[in-house]
Amino acid sequence: MPNKTLQMKSLFLASIVLLVSMVLTACGGGSAQTTPTSAITVITAAPGVAVLNIATNAKLGKILVTGTGVTLYQFKLDTPGVTVCLSTCSATWPPLISKDAPVLASPDIKGKVGIMTRPDGTQQVTYNDLPLYYFTLDTRPGDTSGNGYGGNWAVVVP
Repeated sequence: MPNKTLQMKSLFLASIVLLVSMVLTACGGGSAQTTPTSAITVITAAPGVAVLNIATNAKLGKILVTGTGVTLYQFKLDTPGVTVCLSTCSATWPPLISKDAPVLASPDIKGKVGIMTRPDGTQQVTYNDLPLYYFTLDTRPGDTSGNGYGGNWAVVVP
């Protein structure tokens, strides 16, 4: 019986590895990068209101961030007003949601800021009609480890 227990543990571990690789494949895989970002002015708003700001990244130049400096991304497979990052993808790449419109944006942002309705009914913030996301592996404001991820994700350049 000890061999059967070992086989079950091995099967379980193999299943976990397969699940993780499927998630990474679904949303693209790539190497992480973190580049310091300049200090930004934190913009605050009422709870539920999304805030957009601009920060300057040492390697990427000006990038779009949340009011607290979290880097924002766009998914290259999305089309204007339509997200295809759902389910497992949105667990790794959560959408920037605004519970209350309008979105508060820095006056330095020249592109079109808006909101679209996701299939689950939540309101996702858009920039130039494309949905915005953040990356769960970015752990600090200004991290850009999702840029180029799987060839499908890009930091938003205003």
